[in-house]
Amino acid sequence: VQLFQDVMADKVSLPSLPDVALRIQKVFSSPDVSGQKIAEILMTDPAITGKLIKVANSPVYQGLSSTKTLQSAIVRLGMDTTFKQVMAYAVNELFKSSSQLAAERMKQLWAHSRRVAAISRLMAKNSGLFDPEQAMLAGLIHDLGVIVIVQYMQKSFPDCSDAEKIDKTINTMRPQVTSLLLRNWHFSDDVVTVAEHCENWFRNEQEQPDLCDLVMVAQYHSYMGVMDTSMLPPVSMMPAMSKLNMDVGDSIQLIKDSAREIREIERLLQ
Repeated sequence: VQLFQDVMADKVSLPSLPDVALRIQKVFSSPDVSGQKIAEILMTDPAITGKLIKVANSPVYQGLSSTKTLQSAIVRLGMDTTFKQVMAYAVNELFKSSSQLAAERMKQLWAHSRRVAAISRLMAKNSGLFDPEQAMLAGLIHDLGVIVIVQYMQKSFPDCSDAEKIDKTINTMRPQVTSLLLRNWHFSDDVVTVAEHCENWFRNEQEQPDLCDLVMVAQYHSYMGVMDTSMLPPVSMMPAMSKLNMDVGDSIQLIKDSAREIREIERLLQ
């Protein structure tokens, strides 16, 4: 209740994007965006520079020869993919905590987020209906508000070790807090919708599938074989599955056949 009241009163402290991500976001919102400008900003952060070169040389994106410079990595990835990779890297920095209890929860959340991101990218590429990079980023940040909630409870209730109470708060407030955070970071409406409705399993607001449908299906598949899904509706009953024209058997087989690609995407996001 206290968290809800503080959210309504704008008293919850929201984390900021790292400076380099904010600068890149600003450049991309301008009409004269260029690879040179992007490279000049990214060169101020050696960690991100190394990350992008590593991504460009990965099996997911690699070309005929190895890439050794930031400029050639940007050319290979393209500016849009470069932007989304920078945002993914920035999000990774938020999954840190000095509390051992919170750190373990963050670790589990980050592993789940990377898994959903990887499956979202795979399904987007396979369907041809969505930009795989946008799907990956949406899958990665769909639960980002959990970080804010855990940090808030850690600060407001430092003696609280009731995992059930923390889980209940997360389940109740996650969509609203994630939406607030992503809007504060100026993410697009389709990504915010993912955060707000990705666990609304019977969501069926329109005939055509949207990004939320895709990430929802990816999230459901990420649970299969990992946790008990008996409390969830059968995946075949989800409107998103029919809108995406997906057969359950085919989607499960796709994930099995693409296990190596999924692991590689998860590794790149780590």
